[in-house]
Amino acid sequence: MHEIYEVVKILGSKDSKVIEKKFIKLSEEAGEFAAAYLEEDGFKVRKVAKTDEELRDHILEEGVDSIMVIMDILACKEFTYEQICNKMWDKLHEWKTNIENKK
Repeated sequence: MHEIYEVVKILGSKDSKVIEKKFIKLSEEAGEFAAAYLEEDGFKVRKVAKTDEELRDHILEEGVDSIMVIMDILACKEFTYEQICNKMWDKLHEWKTNIENKK
């Protein structure tokens, strides 16, 4: 994942989109991710019949698109891969604690 983040940083620095457009792109990708999930779950009418494998691949594709846009935005603010991982560990610990406290 570290190498992927480095490539995202390089490509993002060459992209002419201003940060505001990157947030619009994130909203678009998040919506497409949700739509793909809902389609696979049967909540969205399909225009074209898709196999289970095609539906799952579509969810994966849209999820990855969302992750890449988030990585690009974080890279624009010059966060390092290590900072992102450390914050994710903090947030995972917080999530785990919240789950345990609900028991």
